[in-house]
Amino acid sequence: MRAFPAVMAAGLLLMAGVAADDPNWLANPGFEDPAGDRPARWDLGMEGRGEGEAVWQQGDAHSGDRCLRVKLSTAGDYYMGRQVLSQSVVPGALYQIAGWYRSDAEMVAHPCVYNVAPDGHVISAWEAPLTRSAAWKRFQYTWRPPEGTAHFEVQLRAQAVPGTAWFDDVFVGPAAALEAEQQAREERLRGRLASGPLALRALRPSERPRLADLAQPERWEALQRADRVSLFAARGERESFGAVVLGLGGGALTATVTDLTGPRGHIPASAIRLRWVDWVTARGNLVPDPLWERQPFRAPADGCPILWVTIAVPREGVGPGVYQGTLTAQAGGRRAALPVSLRVHDFALPETTYLQSSFWVFRHTIRNAYGLKKVPFSFYRRFLDLCLETRLAPIDAAEWHDQPLVQMVRDRRGELQVDWRPWDQYLQYCLDRGMSAFNVGDDHWMGSYFTSFPVRDLRTGQTETVQLERASQEYADTVIRFYRLCYEHFTAKGWAPRAYLQGYDEPGNDPQLLAEIARFYDLARQGWPGLRTLITTPIGFPGLEKSIGIWCPLTPHYTDDGATAARARGQEVWWYVCCGPTAPWANFFLNQPGAAHRVLFWQTFGRRSDGLLYWGINHWPDFCARTMDPLPSQQKWPAAPWNDGGRDGDGYFLYPGPQGPLTSLRFEVMRDGVEDYDALRMLEELVAAGAAQDSPELLARARRALQVTPAIYQSMTSYPADAEAMVRRRLEVNRLIERLQAH
Repeated sequence: MRAFPAVMAAGLLLMAGVAADDPNWLANPGFEDPAGDRPARWDLGMEGRGEGEAVWQQGDAHSGDRCLRVKLSTAGDYYMGRQVLSQSVVPGALYQIAGWYRSDAEMVAHPCVYNVAPDGHVISAWEAPLTRSAAWKRFQYTWRPPEGTAHFEVQLRAQAVPGTAWFDDVFVGPAAALEAEQQAREERLRGRLASGPLALRALRPSERPRLADLAQPERWEALQRADRVSLFAARGERESFGAVVLGLGGGALTATVTDLTGPRGHIPASAIRLRWVDWVTARGNLVPDPLWERQPFRAPADGCPILWVTIAVPREGVGPGVYQGTLTAQAGGRRAALPVSLRVHDFALPETTYLQSSFWVFRHTIRNAYGLKKVPFSFYRRFLDLCLETRLAPIDAAEWHDQPLVQMVRDRRGELQVDWRPWDQYLQYCLDRGMSAFNVGDDHWMGSYFTSFPVRDLRTGQTETVQLERASQEYADTVIRFYRLCYEHFTAKGWAPRAYLQGYDEPGNDPQLLAEIARFYDLARQGWPGLRTLITTPIGFPGLEKSIGIWCPLTPHYTDDGATAARARGQEVWWYVCCGPTAPWANFFLNQPGAAHRVLFWQTFGRRSDGLLYWGINHWPDFCARTMDPLPSQQKWPAAPWNDGGRDGDGYFLYPGPQGPLTSLRFEVMRDGVEDYDALRMLEELVAAGAAQDSPELLARARRALQVTPAIYQSMTSYPADAEAMVRRRLEVNRLIERLQAH
């Protein structure tokens, strides 16, 4: 899951339309000019495997008489129309691809541009999977080719999955004028942000605005009117809002939040965290994400000054009603205030979330970032706290069994045992704070552990490395014994119901490896009968059908029929995202809007996925090596620019601040999504338990509120660009929970 793709994910869509001064480098972009029975300058054909066609179609075009039709009849590589461009490319400059398409299947339509070196080899590629669309629909993206790029090759594909796509009126070429227009808008925005009286204006819920977003005239006008904050939450919930600071200029700013006072108590200022938003660069785009608490702060050099406020509603001592307070900012003798109103609903979210999850935390990156020989638990738990506050399970991932929680010992009788102390310390801390699930191992490659593992002899105090042949009986006996010990220990602790085992990750089609996985999981379940064994593959992966308790496919590979059939066999079906899928699929990339992060949890509820997995909380590009000499402080962020490593935020939601971990806007928005999921599950349970049977109308309203499509999302790739629909539905869900609990 950490093998990043050779292709670059979809670039930032700067603005609608193609600037008039940007030349189209494509010849025959509308497929109107003939060359015999083919469109001039286009090659039609296929690459790889699979059945299908690439056809110059007459009729049903977006404009004119002709268009391109590409089709895959069976799953495979791709059929395409291709054109090699002769124009010289300037590496690092901005280029664009735009056009019109139709498609009858999700992800089948793929525009692609290869970045080609002078000797003809492909350096990398930009591509994007497009959504299903019965009508002609416009697409437009930008990218920056890497060093060494000499020219482009353009491909318009039907790719990967069976289906048909049509393309017409395509544009490929420089985006200099487009970029200049956007830069001019952003420069005007910076002037507006810096000048005028000091003022605070509220962002929309779950909004992570880029400068390009705020520079849109209608968004700027709406921001001017947002002169107060109105929130709602359950007890035990954290609710956040962002506030743009206008008129700050280059000055330093301090800010405070008062208590929130209501009819039945108050929410103290000590339960409210006030932070400011930093901006980082990902794939050439400036985006807001890290959150700092230190004051005073100055506006970022290129970004927009934003304060971020998170209110932790207590579980006790606060009754239902509206609580009011004020966010106040001061700079250079000037003062600005933003009234804050929070309605507390008369119920509490569960302390342990309904959502089973697996979000991996790496201690070796913490060690490398802070120059530690070993990460003390007192420091490690600061990272765990930020994950647990987000209601996601921080699964310890001891890469290469570095600083392992699993510690094997040989007792005085010569038998293998487990030193539970480090493992129990971590699990007790996390489970007491609501962790929903944990892996029975300290690495997602636990299947390789028992071929070579350290054992400390209690008689001698010496540590030896035990090496076992995978096919040997001793290996089998050792695996069975370890999981028998785990079963007994975690059952006694009361933790067994939250346990699962992931011993392998994305195994592929190697028959030998699949047989190895099946054997390891079968041995583990001999030691721990009924242990849930998880694998990150499509549902029903051949060779593993009888060995898996939890299937975990990528979201595009999740099917409702497959999941239903698996559950009928007594299995669970989770899903995951990582370096894919890219937009328009919901994921956690820096260049996606906040709504994409939040809606994935609504999709998790709506599609009935049993859990969500993600590969990295803190896999920082600068510190992910197995071993590393400490970097000098002047080379570390924030003294040096943040290194995203070309990932677009993939693999991390926390940042290595100088004094400890910093959370992010993405993590804050994700918590909104988990809390939405929990409220939906609470309402669902009330309906299932027969609440309000004497009120059929109320029950009907509750059932309608649980139908999250199409208002929240129409498909996995089609959902609103903001969170307004989710917020409205969440408010309705809260009110229904109150009414059903009162019956």
